[in-house]
Amino acid sequence: MNLPAPYPHHRRRPAMVPLAGIRAFAPSEPPSPPESSDNRPSTSRAPGERPSVGVLIVDDNVQVRETLREALAKEPALDVIGEAADGLTAVQLVQELAPQVVLMDVYMPRLNGVEATRRIHATTPCTVIIGMSTDVNAFVEQNMLSAGARVFLAKERVMLDLPSVIRQELPEATRGWGPMV
Repeated sequence: MNLPAPYPHHRRRPAMVPLAGIRAFAPSEPPSPPESSDNRPSTSRAPGERPSVGVLIVDDNVQVRETLREALAKEPALDVIGEAADGLTAVQLVQELAPQVVLMDVYMPRLNGVEATRRIHATTPCTVIIGMSTDVNAFVEQNMLSAGARVFLAKERVMLDLPSVIRQELPEATRGWGPMV
């Protein structure tokens, strides 16, 4: 199946750019608890049901996490398996939950999104990290991409572009998917 070229506002990883100007903040809220008791995504499916893609949402703003979770819940092919309010918790949850996709904000407490992306990419390079921020400029974008994010999106475009980005980045996992909601 041939996929369309990425949208012009999707950016792929460029050459390495030194990290500067990104800082961590003090924690503001505790992380959300995992959804299952064993911290693993559910893999039970009805016969013929298409597999879902496990998504970890990482953003220090609780309203953003809630909005993303509610929007992703409408798409049966995407399964939110965890949430984190800071980069340090995100790194830990990726090891515990093994999501296929991480939606990573840039500016967060304890560990910013750039450094969290770098750590996640170093330990689980197959995880698709999608950087997102309301601060859309070339410097922020290049830092996220050079840290290991596969794509960088403006936060207001995440829900519009996420299905096509996932199809492009995970073609094997999305083979056979019908139209996305």
